[in-house]
Order: sequence, then structure tokens, then C-alpha cells
Amino acid sequence: MDDWAAHLARLEQESARVDAGGGPARRARNARLGRATPRDRINALVDADDWFEIGRNQAHTHADLDPRLAANHPPGDGIVCAMARVQVGMGMRLIA
Repeated sequence: MDDWAAHLARLEQESARVDAGGGPARRARNARLGRATPRDRINALVDADDWFEIGRNQAHTHADLDPRLAANHPPGDGIVCAMARVQVGMGMRLIA
């Protein structure tokens, strides 16, 4: 059971990092520039209960393409992918 507790704690820590959206400094910079975070943009398009994120905790895979990615290690390579319901029976894919 200890292994599961450790995995769950790591997953919760990673989810908190994802929720932080780049951290307070990045969120403040985006707000100052009038930019919304990707998740905020998705929430503006669809109801919060009508979408879910795909690959939320995806491991970083493209550090070799840009040294800035290697330094920051953004979850999901800095891309938010989601599935959303816009009408009953209809769905859409979102990438922000």
C-alpha cells in the first residue's frame, strides 16, 4: 500500500503544478497583458462540468526542440487538449 500512497501523492503534486498554470508569476504576467490561461479560455467556451482534459499529466517529450522547454518542463508540453460537450449528443475537441 505504501507504493500506492507514494504514487498518489506524486500524482496530486503534479496535478497541483498543472493547476498552477505556469505559476503565480506567469499568471500575473498573462493577466497584465490581458491574456487568459488555456484552461480559462476553455472555461469561457464551455461549462466547467462539460469538458475534461486529455493528457493532463503527460510527461514532457520535446525538450530537444527548444532549450526553454527543457528548462521549464511544462506538463503536456505546454498544450492543453480537452474533449467537451457543447450540446446533448454532440462533442468537440479543444486544443489551447
